Amino acid sequence: MKIETPNSSSSSSVAKVKISNKKSKNKKIDHIETSLKESNRDLSPIKFKFGAVVALVLFIVFGLLNSLFDGKVVAKLPFKPFGIVMKMSDKGLHGDDVTNCSKPFLFQGEENDVVVPP
Repeated sequence: MKIETPNSSSSSSVAKVKISNKKSKNKKIDHIETSLKESNRDLSPIKFKFGAVVALVLFIVFGLLNSLFDGKVVAKLPFKPFGIVMKMSDKGLHGDDVTNCSKPFLFQGEENDVVVPP
């Protein structure tokens, strides 16, 4: 049985090819990362403007809903709230029933925790 050993010239050429492949991959990765950073930099002002528009729309909708439901009971709490929770849930409502819930508290809490009156 004859065992062939690779000659030194073929192994050095394979090593050169591997090194050049690694260099080209690193160049491609660097190019892609640079492109990604530039794209992210270009999109930042657009994302900021979009976030500002969304915040403005939410403020307008929240203000409109506050004016529509001001002083009206929108839900009945299944528990008697305590301290600061009572002040938030009873905000803007008239009467002595502490289980009545106003609209701002309903939007702050989870929908599953309140029972909407018929």
